[in-house]
Amino acid sequence: IAYGKVGAGFFVDLLETRRSSVAGSIVAELLRGARVVVVQTMSVRAEKNALCRNRCGTTTCADGETFEDALSAASDAKRAEAMKESREAWISSHVRLLELAGEVREESVARSVVLLSFASPKEEVTEEMVDRVVAGAPKDTGSGQLRWHFLKVPRYESDPTQHLVLGPHACTGDKRTCRRLPDGKLCTVPSDDIDCDCGAVKLDAFATARQHLMAGAKLESALMLENDQHFVDSKVKPDASVEGVKMQFFMMLTKGQASRESRIPVISIESACKNNPGAQFYLYVPRGASVSFEPSLLDEIANGGCFIERVSFDYFSFFVGSPLESWLSKNLKDLRKGQYWYSHATDLFRTVALWRFGGWYLDTDVLVLKPLGGFSNTVAWEGPNRPLVNNAVSVFARQSLLMREIMHHITIAYKKKDWISAGPGAITTTLVRWPRKNCADPDCIHILSNRAFFPIAHFEPLFRPDVGDDEAARLLDGAYCIHLW
Repeated sequence: IAYGKVGAGFFVDLLETRRSSVAGSIVAELLRGARVVVVQTMSVRAEKNALCRNRCGTTTCADGETFEDALSAASDAKRAEAMKESREAWISSHVRLLELAGEVREESVARSVVLLSFASPKEEVTEEMVDRVVAGAPKDTGSGQLRWHFLKVPRYESDPTQHLVLGPHACTGDKRTCRRLPDGKLCTVPSDDIDCDCGAVKLDAFATARQHLMAGAKLESALMLENDQHFVDSKVKPDASVEGVKMQFFMMLTKGQASRESRIPVISIESACKNNPGAQFYLYVPRGASVSFEPSLLDEIANGGCFIERVSFDYFSFFVGSPLESWLSKNLKDLRKGQYWYSHATDLFRTVALWRFGGWYLDTDVLVLKPLGGFSNTVAWEGPNRPLVNNAVSVFARQSLLMREIMHHITIAYKKKDWISAGPGAITTTLVRWPRKNCADPDCIHILSNRAFFPIAHFEPLFRPDVGDDEAARLLDGAYCIHLW
């Protein structure tokens, strides 16, 4: 619930006295049909005060006088008093709006209401004001089924490397025609000269979009499946207690030497084997790759109760019969010249392996901490402030429709100069428009909080001298594995 430069009082008026109007009926109908209602805190300057008694926007008063003119014409005392009145009106309007969202809920399917506050230096909303709104919000809706949440999203920190991958129809201009941009080029300014970017946009160039993107990612990763704060039935959560499930894991190793003293290339197999006895592991090594193992090392790891097979294979032959076969046969020679091919080769293999066989894929730098039984069609967010789904740890059923859609996306949107193009970027973009997420259907895709598979961005903090066992345990609370790099 947010619209341009208006105040919460505007929506209160729509839902209280103007519900029969076109705008009022639209807002009420949206509330009735929503499973989650997000109320974004709105501008303090859009609320009424002594200088503007009847208003709904931040720029003008009811008589047409600009609000800034009204402020500048007033004395310091009257200006301060007017803004104090606006702050009080802001609090009461947001409390009432939350009440109305709860009342409409009794006619709807909504299960949660979120008060979303952006931390912005230009906004005059203080933490004390938000605390008063949260304290005044109704705690019981009568049905006892509605949950209330407060989420504060910090102001986005500039990161010139972050960009959002777009689909072929995500045009940013009036002509609405799609043209292919050169490989690696990103939209950097919101200009009408940009007809369409079929690749990606730099988040630093679009302040509002990046802020809401981060809020959406934080909403899903922080609330969707965390304890009692999830927005769906608890039965949808992967059941890690299921026993007797035949499990198979796939990995691809393109370089590295593994020995008893240097076990990094095999830590994912070794740790997963210890935690999942009886599982089957297939370690694929492309022919000609610079990979070696100390004799009998894999046999020693397998003695933990699992089956390990090293598969030497021709890279292209693995894709024969897959939706990527034709595309790869035409482009493989050129793709191998790309600066990120070492990563993209693994990304493409992962998608086809999961589509063809079903099971788990683990990057070779994943350290497994717990048994992984009971998950299905599951991935996780990379981090609470990074809006990407990371498929370095992922499990999918054989012939997954999502895997097929990802392969189709790669054939039309792949960029060899974009590191995430065939991996996190491809699966994130596909999942954005995927209709069945976190639901009870067997073919639904479950997206977990980053704490499940990616609790920390890098493993080094675990070994700092100032990090004790209690702090390390807190960092890994609820984690099934660690992605080391």
